Amino acid sequence: MDSIHEPILEKGGALDAECDMCSQIVEFLTGSFSRSDFIELGIVGDLLAQTCPHAEWLRHLKYNYGTVPYYETRDLLLNKWKNQRGASLGVCYLTKNTQCSSTTRPFELVYRPEIPQHPGTAIVLDRNWVGLNLIKDWPDRCMKAHSDRCNKTLGNLAPFKPQYLIDVTRYCIVSSTEAFPRFVALSYTWGQTRSFRTTMSKKEQLEKPGSLNLPRIASQVPNTIRDAIELTRLLGENWLWVDSLCIVQDDPVALGHELKQMHRIYASSFLTIIAKDGHNADYGLRGLYGISSARCTKQSIVRLARDERLSFMETNWPNSSSTIYDYTQRMWTFQEQVFSKRCLTFESGYVTWQCNCANWTEHQTYHPEADGSLEGDLHQFKHLMVPHVPALNNLATLVKTFNGRSLNFEENVFDTFSGFHTHLNGLYPSGLVFGHPELYFDISLCCSSLFRHRLPSWSWMGWHGYTVFPSDSEHEFQPRSYTGFTDSVTEFYVIESPRASIRKRVDCTWSQLGNANIDHMPSGWKRTRYEPPTERSHSIHTDSQCVTDVIPLSTSKELPSYLYSHTTGGDNPDLYWYPVPVADSSSGESTEHRAYREYQYLRFQTTKAYLFMSVESISDGSSKLNLIKDTNGNTVGGLRINSNEESEVLHEGISVELIAIVKGWTTIFKDSESGFLESLKDQVRLLYERPELLTKEEEEKEWHDITNRSHAEDEMVGKGKSESDKEGRQDCYHVLRVEQEDQVSYRKRVGFVLADDWERLAGSTKIEVVLG
Repeated sequence: MDSIHEPILEKGGALDAECDMCSQIVEFLTGSFSRSDFIELGIVGDLLAQTCPHAEWLRHLKYNYGTVPYYETRDLLLNKWKNQRGASLGVCYLTKNTQCSSTTRPFELVYRPEIPQHPGTAIVLDRNWVGLNLIKDWPDRCMKAHSDRCNKTLGNLAPFKPQYLIDVTRYCIVSSTEAFPRFVALSYTWGQTRSFRTTMSKKEQLEKPGSLNLPRIASQVPNTIRDAIELTRLLGENWLWVDSLCIVQDDPVALGHELKQMHRIYASSFLTIIAKDGHNADYGLRGLYGISSARCTKQSIVRLARDERLSFMETNWPNSSSTIYDYTQRMWTFQEQVFSKRCLTFESGYVTWQCNCANWTEHQTYHPEADGSLEGDLHQFKHLMVPHVPALNNLATLVKTFNGRSLNFEENVFDTFSGFHTHLNGLYPSGLVFGHPELYFDISLCCSSLFRHRLPSWSWMGWHGYTVFPSDSEHEFQPRSYTGFTDSVTEFYVIESPRASIRKRVDCTWSQLGNANIDHMPSGWKRTRYEPPTERSHSIHTDSQCVTDVIPLSTSKELPSYLYSHTTGGDNPDLYWYPVPVADSSSGESTEHRAYREYQYLRFQTTKAYLFMSVESISDGSSKLNLIKDTNGNTVGGLRINSNEESEVLHEGISVELIAIVKGWTTIFKDSESGFLESLKDQVRLLYERPELLTKEEEEKEWHDITNRSHAEDEMVGKGKSESDKEGRQDCYHVLRVEQEDQVSYRKRVGFVLADDWERLAGSTKIEVVLG
């Protein structure tokens, strides 16, 4: 296959009109959109030997885990996932300790208009220019087909009127006289471009018609903003909102007010233009004929037999060339995307439309069935932002993505998350404190991140990097977990300063809920008696509705009697081991006072111990922990490593101060003894480096061993497996490593100490802690 940057429209060589592999691919791609499927195409070597253009394609295919060992001996699979229009090729092989399933990028069959009812779904794009008529049609199609469904904002936020808008026909900023004007918003990244900005001294000039077209001003306005102005005109809209021009940047009152309402600005806009391509605001919205410079699409076309063709689209993935200024690396842009109702996105050289009801792209035909399968950035997190069971895992998914992004000014993290914070306050009982749900407050304090940048140290907002909240097998039904939480050990209070006398109690109640005897079902909840499955294929049902076909590899430590589900989960609800209150989301903006922004300190009483940290480490499959030892050198726990910088300065036997946060259990030590974590480490390693390969003979032996182990596991399901799991769960205290400064403790790391050892070493006397 030629370079993915060069579309393959013609290739030499004779076509095999009756190629079996090509026929199978075409037939497979006409299958049901709503179900997953796969077929075997044959041995790669046999397929390469055929006189058909597909042979050249197979020879140069790129797989996501790199070069496939013994490629020509592999069985080639054709895979399709449920609610996906494309398919991909895949091969399976073994590396040391790991079963690898490596696939290609997805591809689709190119539509042939000369053939009636041709099943193709892909369109060959113009290399340089976007189809302007198509993107002009998308807003009208959305309004006609979806009506008011796409006017609803996330959380039904009240509309917000920005102070200024750009009048795209008069080229100036205006203060609209309409109560709630219909406007387009631009979401982009400034990068390191010196962008022209509205200031107090420039405001009067910019309010004059034609000012933005004056050469001395227009030359300072970045290409992305100028292109967005012209695109807004092309779409027939009158007003555009752009932060650098519509917020007076040196007016602290106006700036502060609109920063706090940024989520409402994007939620109130009719449409958001998203500029993902390029590293800065000067890249422009490329491919708009007569407006911007030409684009470069990343589409490859592969010929099959009988003149059929396949289309590959390449998207931009985060890689070593990404910078902290790229669109996908910015915190502000994350909030802007999620709160938008409709998005017109420029990414990887082509344009897509996303709204509350549909995804449309210029390289795909219109497909009514696909409208109901919502994907992409606009929809990725919306299911976490609608009324649901307030599980910690839902918040964890959102925070992990958000906090992995960057800010120019770290102190703005609260404002950047404020839209999420305000909305989530209405979904979590008692709301959030600095991004932590009060309901699970002590559990959430056990989250881990890479780098410490700001206050408060106890909140994930005080750290930067991909934040990982602990999973809790005592509450959530999930395939695998290494931790569970069983009891709170203290009450937490938030205070404004270390010596403040006024305090507010954190309403952390999960422990009472999890340990309560449930005499009657809370509103909206249903329960099903839990019977451990007797075979792998067993499914768990609630009210005759199959909700999962996954046997839980982790249950709560004591085998539960019931599984619980809530009506907000619809036909396929998540499952839980105990019910929790589900808040009335109608409270919306009224819960903003719960943010407690001024309360940056925690006060509580707990037990403390001084132990010793070793340079020896253990892995849980995704991250490393330094071992904790007592004075006799016995291993009693572990502390997660935050960053390479910290681990490099450690020396053996450093004394560390630890405080208890919450009681639970861990399987890390037992899993390490069994070798299970080594297998997980190798799976993670596949994503970053070439794994250790096996010879063909070693691989065949390993497949045989896997089959035998699978049979053995089949015999150890149900209660027998649950009892075995229980033995591997060691009671522990989840702890924080802290350091003191002026009688205030600051969090350094999170970890655990086995319960018997902690109670022996820390004793029962509690001390008061102020955590900053």
